[in-house]
Amino acid sequence: MVNAGIESGRKLGEDLYIEIKYEDLVLKSEETLKKICKFLAEEYDRCILEYYQSADFSVVSGSTHPVVSHPAHNMGGCSGNESPRTDRGSDV
Repeated sequence: MVNAGIESGRKLGEDLYIEIKYEDLVLKSEETLKKICKFLAEEYDRCILEYYQSADFSVVSGSTHPVVSHPAHNMGGCSGNESPRTDRGSDV
């Protein structure tokens, strides 16, 4: 099933499909995030690597893993003080 999804995605072409390996995201984080930003036509900012400094974390009962409870609160910039971006088109 995963292979069918990958195959279908690759047929879409490079403008509509990107493959990201978990290992690359962990081991080559900055390089991989730059690739993702380029694909999304977004400007890369090194503070993406430091999201945890401004994210709200909580631990789900019974879990040993922290959960980002409000990951989108600082979509406008890394400091968390900026407003969300609204330059996505004329109807925004």
